[in-house]
Amino acid sequence: MKVDYPAPHAANDTSAHPYALCESTAELFSVLSAPLRLRIIRSLCRSEKNVGELMGEIKTTQPNMSSHLNTLYKAGVLGKRRNGSHVYYHVIDPIALIDLLSQSRVMVGKASMSNLLLATGPNPGVCNVLPHPA
Repeated sequence: MKVDYPAPHAANDTSAHPYALCESTAELFSVLSAPLRLRIIRSLCRSEKNVGELMGEIKTTQPNMSSHLNTLYKAGVLGKRRNGSHVYYHVIDPIALIDLLSQSRVMVGKASMSNLLLATGPNPGVCNVLPHPA
């Protein structure tokens, strides 16, 4: 399932298809609803990694990791490239994720979402969309 990210201005444009915006937002939130997927995205915001490197950071089984990576890839959240026998994953468009979170804040009216968007890091506003584990 490839998720079409809503256009950044769509949340403020009442003439845009509000149901389409809600549908695409709900589809992406469904993909992002698994805590392990959020941890994967958080890790990949720092740098691209292969499955072995991700498993060194995130404790799970290899089949479970591969399943979540595949879900994120099919949804268009992650990209991948092959280098020899390794496949490296990366976040395709972290800015689109930030835009989506901004739009959801407008739709849901939660001011706390803005705290996630204001953080800085190696990729300002990108890697810090998701909180660091304690």
